[in-house]
Amino acid sequence: MVRAGKTLGIARLNTFNIAEPDRFLSVTNTALLIGADLWARSRNSGTATADPKELDGDVLIAAQALDTGIPISDLILATVNVGHLAQFVPAEIWMNIKP
Repeated sequence: MVRAGKTLGIARLNTFNIAEPDRFLSVTNTALLIGADLWARSRNSGTATADPKELDGDVLIAAQALDTGIPISDLILATVNVGHLAQFVPAEIWMNIKP
């Protein structure tokens, strides 16, 4: 949104994030280490989720989820990119998840 100059979208995202304290998760050193491990394993197994010259956001999102401390059996990542993220964590199309 920053690159595209979507100031209204940025404002809406900021409003969403501050509406509930601690809604936004900061990237921790632990999450970065988990992400590095996921990245290496996916590259070594031939199932990389991004071009070799690109930063792999999918592994960082999965690492953040794993770093929450939620048991993997209780975890589901809401996404539209199930194919990539499900390599690392349970994932489902967000519209298919029922509360």
